[in-house]
Amino acid sequence: MSKLKFKDYENLTLISQIALIMIIPIFAGLFFGKWLDEKLQTGNIFLLVMIILGVIIAFLNLFKYTMKGIKNKNDEDE
Repeated sequence: MSKLKFKDYENLTLISQIALIMIIPIFAGLFFGKWLDEKLQTGNIFLLVMIILGVIIAFLNLFKYTMKGIKNKNDEDE
């Protein structure tokens, strides 16, 4: 069996961070929307709105994280 190199661990960390950046806002929207619907007895309106909001926030966070990584990569190259 070959040992993982430092770069492999770095890539695993990157994938884990991206997964958390995407999953946490979506699940937070799911749970908060469901809670609001139960409290206000509105069906699934808030659930859908909060999930959509969570997806938008997740992609904005991913965009910011990616742009920060690109900036750091460019700074290292200079």
